[in-house]
Amino acid sequence: RARTYYLHMCGGFVMLTASGPHRDAVGQRLADRHPAWQRTLRRALNALELLDGTPRDDTVPAAVGPELADGAPRFLIGDRIAKGSGGSVHRCIDRLRSDGSLLPVDAGVDHIDEARGSLVVKLLPHTPRSADPWHPEARLAPNLGTFASIKIDGTAPVLNNLPANVSVATDAGSTFGAYVANPGVTVSDNCDTLTPTLLVTYPDSSTASTWPANGMFPIGTTTLAWSVTDESGNFASASRTIVVANYQLVDATMSFDGPFVTASTRSIRFKAGSSTQVLSLSASGSPFAAGSINAIQVPVAASYTCLRAKDPTHSVTDTASATVSGVRYQAAFSLKQGDSNDDDLVDILDFGIFVAAYGAGKALDATSNFNSDTIIANADFAFISINFFNVGEACGAYTGATPRDRMTVKELRRSGRGGLAIADINGDGWVDTTDITLFMQGVAPRKPAEPARAAAPDAANW
Repeated sequence: RARTYYLHMCGGFVMLTASGPHRDAVGQRLADRHPAWQRTLRRALNALELLDGTPRDDTVPAAVGPELADGAPRFLIGDRIAKGSGGSVHRCIDRLRSDGSLLPVDAGVDHIDEARGSLVVKLLPHTPRSADPWHPEARLAPNLGTFASIKIDGTAPVLNNLPANVSVATDAGSTFGAYVANPGVTVSDNCDTLTPTLLVTYPDSSTASTWPANGMFPIGTTTLAWSVTDESGNFASASRTIVVANYQLVDATMSFDGPFVTASTRSIRFKAGSSTQVLSLSASGSPFAAGSINAIQVPVAASYTCLRAKDPTHSVTDTASATVSGVRYQAAFSLKQGDSNDDDLVDILDFGIFVAAYGAGKALDATSNFNSDTIIANADFAFISINFFNVGEACGAYTGATPRDRMTVKELRRSGRGGLAIADINGDGWVDTTDITLFMQGVAPRKPAEPARAAAPDAANW
């Protein structure tokens, strides 16, 4: 008995024809009914032979599809490469190349088209269409049997919403890793409704097929691989990496205990746990200069209750407890100036260093230049006098040295600091608080005495 077939191409090209013992007669009947289909039906009859269990030699290859500029159909169908109860799969090529040129009608179906690649066509059983009101051929031949469709699809699916590769620090407050939002990758296809598969490979080589429920990825490199195959065997895939660094980030603000006449760059020694690093801070402002250093890398820790910051040339240490702000730690420091020799004290030595450096033409970040101008003068002395005997803060008990209020000139010279003897304003052999008082009263430092010269040798000794 006769069988009826329906040809469907992804993209909208649809036609109806028939096959079986009277295929040619039925095809002619349809062509008479619809003269515009005559040429297409004639070519499609050969293509439909491919649905038979033993296709005739003269049906391979067959040409189907919309006519191109040379008057021949777009697709060439060749040998069957697979068959099952759900249909059969055949080799196929698309004659229309991506550059607009055409392959010849007699091109081999096994031809590898570098511009497009080879295709396959899958012939699938289809449900009866006799009740389709818009399909007149179904009403004209209701007893011709069941329908089948030929689906021609050489277009690979497209993965949508693919993320970029991710590289982030470990989240503040976590020792596991970092949160990364699920991008929700989807698939678009010209024929099928598809869902991609996902393979997650973690740093320890363990795998999963879904995005982690809490969105947390461990420290290290995780690989994400999405893939999808449509009903015609077209394949698409993509892979991305999520790199979670083995450190966390701190955003720190630094304020000083006075104004900067000119914006200046200061060095900041920053300590977090076992990590110590020297960073650059741009600071300015009045009445209190300030600046910030963002994204400071620190070792991974569940919390930071004590961070330390110090300007090695100008301030004592200040400590701060970090808070979690988003995925970073945040901390604020207030730096008291007056320490010029980085011993974390403001004492008589810093007064001596200040007096020795007194004068104009100084760098903005010079030692003892606390207010960031070009002169070391009384404005800078104010920081020493206000913060005299201050010591730096510590994480835990303070174990540093004790500030000193006096030091002999001899001791200064023995320790290699003879240049500070200029701070012995009253010349009593001590640099002490008495000299500080005299300086505050406007007494200028004395010029150091020149060393005694040796007597001229006696002529008799020559």
